[in-house]
Amino acid sequence: MNFEEISRLADEGEQVDQLYALFGEEKRLNASNTSRVEFLTTVRYIERYLRSSDRILDIGAGTYSFYFARKGYSVSTLEVAAANAQKFCENRCEGDQST
Repeated sequence: MNFEEISRLADEGEQVDQLYALFGEEKRLNASNTSRVEFLTTVRYIERYLRSSDRILDIGAGTYSFYFARKGYSVSTLEVAAANAQKFCENRCEGDQST
């Protein structure tokens, strides 16, 4: 599906699922050195404001959620894309502080 076809879908949940399938955020953040710099820069700025006892709400479960959960933060996620929610549940590691 292309962007124009996705924009015509009546179901917003399906639109979100199709957009994630089209753009692949997970892959995008690891696709190149530029993408990796984006990820590391974002993490660096977020970490400036975090204390070890902080809880994180990540709107959109994925790369950042896993990163911070594995660093020991308590991470809650909200994900509307069914495929991403499923992937998140499958990829959680025992000991992750994520829900």
